[in-house]
Amino acid sequence: MFQRPVSWLLSACALLVACAPGQRLENTRVNFADVPLLDQAGQTVRLERDLLAHKIVVLGFVYSRCAGPCAQVPRVMTQMHALLGPRVGKDVQLVSLSLDPWRDDPPRLAAYAAQYGAGPGWRWLTGTPQAVQATVQGLVGRPLGLDETLPLILVGDGDKPQWTGYYGLAEPAELVREVETLSSLNRERRRTVVAGTNSGDGPLVKVFQVVCDGQTMLSEDCPH
Repeated sequence: MFQRPVSWLLSACALLVACAPGQRLENTRVNFADVPLLDQAGQTVRLERDLLAHKIVVLGFVYSRCAGPCAQVPRVMTQMHALLGPRVGKDVQLVSLSLDPWRDDPPRLAAYAAQYGAGPGWRWLTGTPQAVQATVQGLVGRPLGLDETLPLILVGDGDKPQWTGYYGLAEPAELVREVETLSSLNRERRRTVVAGTNSGDGPLVKVFQVVCDGQTMLSEDCPH
């Protein structure tokens, strides 16, 4: 049964605060719950289908009333947004998921996002308590309990189940390096598809060689 709002929010806060000191990384297997969520514009989205598929993802847990470590997560992601530039919303997706769906409706999330100057390609999500609980449980790979901690940030390939959880705040440059590593692996997988030796691991993506800025490259690598 879903927990009452106060007990769930206090538990979530305790779980996030508990992981603040230091930093550790943990591999986690994500499972995207097929439930409707709402972004800061009030648009209904399905996490995997509408936002994450074929993209490298940085997802942070937040809520607008947080005065602890999760209040730092949007600041980290704001700096990432600046470092990644126009890639955000194209091959990289930034997501902030609220742990307080009772208060964080889309207008409140939109106002909260505006405090951090959140630009295009950064989606802030909420939903019904049941949908948020199902989403969080799928992302951390286990039911939540008072003796467990949540990562502040998750980074992964939207087409693959193995992601990395960052317990404690990571430097924006460190997270960008992880994004670049995953992007390189993604491009290599697509090149394998072009070569006709797709192993069946991941989606079949159609790419082809083009001349871009005087150089021959794969169509997905051309910025135009």
